[in-house]
Amino acid sequence: VMDFGLYELKDDYLDEVDPYFIHYSRNQREEVEELLKERLKKRMRKNGGDVDEVPAFIPSKLEHIRFGPFQRVGMVLHTPLACQVLFYALLHATHTTNDLLSETMVDEALQLIVLALEDGRRGAVAREIGGLDVADPGNGQPCDRGGLWRYALEQGYPSGRGAPMNLLGLVLTLGLKPEMKQWKPKLDYIYKLFREGGPRIVSCIDDYYAHLEATPMGSRVLKSAMEETKAAERKKQAARARQAAILADFASRQQNFLSQFGEEFDDLSDDDNANASNAAAALAAALDKGKGKDADKTRVHRPLWSTLGGSCIVCQEECDGAKSYGVLSLVQASRAVRTAPLTDAAHVIDILRLPGGLDSTIPDSSAVVPQSPDEASTMSSAKSSAPSRTSDHLGTANKVAAGAYGAPSGLKGFPVLYHERGMAASTCGHLMHTRCFMQYCQGVEAK
Repeated sequence: VMDFGLYELKDDYLDEVDPYFIHYSRNQREEVEELLKERLKKRMRKNGGDVDEVPAFIPSKLEHIRFGPFQRVGMVLHTPLACQVLFYALLHATHTTNDLLSETMVDEALQLIVLALEDGRRGAVAREIGGLDVADPGNGQPCDRGGLWRYALEQGYPSGRGAPMNLLGLVLTLGLKPEMKQWKPKLDYIYKLFREGGPRIVSCIDDYYAHLEATPMGSRVLKSAMEETKAAERKKQAARARQAAILADFASRQQNFLSQFGEEFDDLSDDDNANASNAAAALAAALDKGKGKDADKTRVHRPLWSTLGGSCIVCQEECDGAKSYGVLSLVQASRAVRTAPLTDAAHVIDILRLPGGLDSTIPDSSAVVPQSPDEASTMSSAKSSAPSRTSDHLGTANKVAAGAYGAPSGLKGFPVLYHERGMAASTCGHLMHTRCFMQYCQGVEAK
């Protein structure tokens, strides 16, 4: 039995799904992350919680190796060499000559930092590098963690921009860049994990922000970042308010409808009542749509021409003209267009014999088979004594286009010289910002 379909993973096994599975593409990874977020939101709704409490970044679930030869494999990311590799991966991916990010390298480096800090919180790795649960025997205060927490603070590397920089300072600097906005949830989670490294690293993070706020340029950067955060929060609150207003208005309309026509539905069954409620909801939505159209007629700005709009396929932001954007298309050379050799009588007669429509089958007898130059010249000389009326009328009697048949190879086909060279464009219809397209191309080259 041949059957086609899709397998659906049970909800109990979704906890085992890792978005950074090695065989996932970037699009599949984004789909998995969105699926896991929707699953958490559904659980929050079922338990009566707030959907907004779902974290923006969900870390990957780590498999703790309790015994065996790979028990200490997590220590690979807590070495000075791993810290240096992560530093230069982020530095070269974010500080390029044309200020374009290598998105793949940035995402992979940040994910390795998350894995290192997550793995250093528990298990054999946490016992080896020390943790907050280990108190200093001198004063009873918790000790600072080692591993990547220590090397990210102590190891300085030349960055080509003045004094050496450590991994912690680089990560804190990246969090203030506008082009790193799509990684802000992951960076915030990394900051949270770094703050668990002990009092020393917490004081360094606080001192960094205090020093940044003391400078004019740094204060402007911090203010801009705070304004963006507040603007995003205001958008969320406005969306929640609109949703609550729509639900309240729908409930009031449903109550008014039932109060007016409720007696007519008393004798209906449960299925009929459900259908009536759906009909009432559809009626209310239609009324709201009509009123909205009438109300917005006077205040909607209608431009002189309409432009293609939508969301960018990379950053998912609206393409509204604030940034340059376009439609993805492939433009390449093509020789699909050709012209008829009007100097060749055989081809002209073949065109004239074509029916008015090509939806019907053309008999083989009406088709003219192209011949080689020798055969064409022999036929022309044989018919020279009695030229046809049609050929005389067209002025093409006994004339064969020079080079129309190409080199005599024994193969019959259309003359190559009559193919027109031009441009052909094909598109998928997706929109993309110019900067996003350049970043995408650079990421593909980096791979």
